[in-house]
Amino acid sequence: MTRSVTHFIDADTYQTIVELVGYKPYQQAIGYLSSWAHGSDNYPEVAIYGCSDGELYANYIRSDGSRGYSIGAIWHPEDQRYSFHS
Repeated sequence: MTRSVTHFIDADTYQTIVELVGYKPYQQAIGYLSSWAHGSDNYPEVAIYGCSDGELYANYIRSDGSRGYSIGAIWHPEDQRYSFHS
């Protein structure tokens, strides 16, 4: 299956997130959100959004264009890690 992943994260928001959480946790979270359920063929499109508080979320879009699933990546500064919630 081919999957299209679009990041709706502008340069300023990206910079804010990376300064807050660090590049490696950001990169790992984007990787997880991009590849979640890739092998299922259910969601050929993913839209990823970022917030200036470090949180990320992804909408998984079905082939008919409807949103099928959403996952949020919540930043935990005390543990320096993301957790993922649907």
